[in-house]
Amino acid sequence: MGKLRKKFKNNFTQVPNFIIKDERLSYRAKGIYLHLISKPDDWTYYMQEIIKSAKDGRDSTRNWIKELEKY
Repeated sequence: MGKLRKKFKNNFTQVPNFIIKDERLSYRAKGIYLHLISKPDDWTYYMQEIIKSAKDGRDSTRNWIKELEKY
């Protein structure tokens, strides 16, 4: 397996390790979290925009958001 090199100097998002390591969260839920946390602090969240960005369908996306809220 190859190595991942971290050479980012700007335009990146920091993620707490506890989110990445939380085994209760699916990769899809973590992906939604990454999408949301990458937005500016004053960004307003709209469910329809999140669903559109996720491209996995309304019900699936809502379930992953519920998963994030639960854990």
